Amino acid sequence: MKVIKKDGRLQEFRIRKIILSLERASDEARKSINESDSENISRMIMSEIRKLAVDKIESNKLKEIIIKCLKELGFTAIAEVYSKGSKK
Repeated sequence: MKVIKKDGRLQEFRIRKIILSLERASDEARKSINESDSENISRMIMSEIRKLAVDKIESNKLKEIIIKCLKELGFTAIAEVYSKGSKK
């Protein structure tokens, strides 16, 4: 699967890259996530993406999915920090 970046570039989807971003957001939010949390978040994100049945996804749509999953799993503080994210 490919991610359509804001500038139009295509980038390979990597769940590990998302988890690393979430770990940074958790540090900033001062809310730790452990390996089990990361696995649960990963599974939920992947499940939501599969439901879309697409081979490309826009980065802003991916971000919406990630935030939704975080909130549903009870990681609201991390979701808030992640939603602010980088403004690149």
